[in-house]
Amino acid sequence: DIYEAIYKKNAKAVAVEYLNDKGKIKSYKYKKAQSNAVLYAGELSKKLKEFPKHSIVGLKAANTPHWIEIFWAILMSGYKPLLIGASVNKDGAANLLAQSKAVAIVSDDVYSYQVTKISVDDLVYDSYEHAFEPEWEDEVIFCSSGTTGDSKLMIYNGLNLCNQLAASASMSETTKNIVY
Repeated sequence: DIYEAIYKKNAKAVAVEYLNDKGKIKSYKYKKAQSNAVLYAGELSKKLKEFPKHSIVGLKAANTPHWIEIFWAILMSGYKPLLIGASVNKDGAANLLAQSKAVAIVSDDVYSYQVTKISVDDLVYDSYEHAFEPEWEDEVIFCSSGTTGDSKLMIYNGLNLCNQLAASASMSETTKNIVY
């Protein structure tokens, strides 16, 4: 429902703004972002077909226009995204993949891992359309920063996320010292 609410409601609105190679601001709309997410989901489904649905797939990539599309693509293709910060080093990422029992990672880094690795560039630039039927996953795994030791993994389902958002709606009124 969150995906539908975002993409269908805003289809004609600008979803992404970025600087191209020449430093010029470019953009595209939610309709294009949605079509990218579906395209990437189809490609991920093909690349991950040997793994059971609902398995964990890490996402470790820089904040680019395609990050959110790949996030939705992982969910849409039936896998649980494990969100790993782009600045996490190889050992840290490998530890998170091992802790979570991930089967794959989508990443833009140069490292090899003990799981199947799908390059962001390969996914973004080599995807092509083929028959694909979404099979949504309902869980996302967040990682703490690990400042007090090992990173912690926190699993949220769609209902948990909606409740977190609803609970934070009035936070600025009740916690002025936290939210400015």
